[in-house]
Amino acid sequence: RLRTWHVLRVAVVGGIGFILQTSIFEIAGIQSGLVRPSTAALIGGEVAILSNFFLNNRFNFSDRASPMWQRIARFHVISLGSITLQWTLIRITEMLSDDPTMIRIVYFTGIVLGFATNYIGYTLFVWSKKKP
Repeated sequence: RLRTWHVLRVAVVGGIGFILQTSIFEIAGIQSGLVRPSTAALIGGEVAILSNFFLNNRFNFSDRASPMWQRIARFHVISLGSITLQWTLIRITEMLSDDPTMIRIVYFTGIVLGFATNYIGYTLFVWSKKKP
């Protein structure tokens, strides 16, 4: 039961990151065309990574003992896989099509694929309960 609440809290934080990343992706990459959608996903991804780290660190994993610099470095390593996947999928789609709907579908696919692997990495690697 406590584990279920923990997963839900992590999901809420992830939802906040999702809103931040998607807003940047949509506004800068799709609507205004300030940057390519793949670049907007990277920029939004970094904003989401930082937001998610600080919120998770405060509300979901505050009982963990490792130094903050180690946790944030680990968090970036874990999150890098998801961001790299998103960027790669979106970039390939951009080369094949300029259809915003297709680019959005690929973007959301990358988000879904990254969530499960991120959660596992966060709990086992970033905020593991082992003492350093």
